[in-house]
Amino acid sequence: EIMQEKQVNRVPVVRHGKLVGIISRNDILKSLVKKNG
Repeated sequence: EIMQEKQVNRVPVVRHGKLVGIISRNDILKSLVKKNG
């Protein structure tokens, strides 16, 4: 919801101060659909 309000499609994934990836709104939605079947 926040990503949609701010019109953000991708966010960095940071672990211990180091960039480890980028996740998109679609990645999150797909994961939720898969989890909830």
